[in-house]
Amino acid sequence: MSCQNTFDVPLVVTLFTGPPGRPGTDGGGGGTWYLSQFTGDGIKSSFHPIEGFSTTDAQKYEVVIDGVQQEPVYSFDILEDNNGTILFPEAIYNGARIFIRTQNS
Repeated sequence: MSCQNTFDVPLVVTLFTGPPGRPGTDGGGGGTWYLSQFTGDGIKSSFHPIEGFSTTDAQKYEVVIDGVQQEPVYSFDILEDNNGTILFPEAIYNGARIFIRTQNS
């Protein structure tokens, strides 16, 4: 029995955790988390749009491919094109699940 899920719907989750503080500090601060989901096809090396896109700083994004976290800049770059595009150095294999998470506050 085979089950395949395809996610094409953006997911927005608002978290309010930790003590009040400025985002990006150890003081917490909460904010809105955005999750983009794509599926590799063995041909494409870029995917768009990125939900919650606000910066090309790759350090601001958490990227996971089939459960393996990717290292910013070394494993991917973020471009402004098409309301945020993630660019990998090579095509992502067919069926790979790509999750991109970023936080805006």
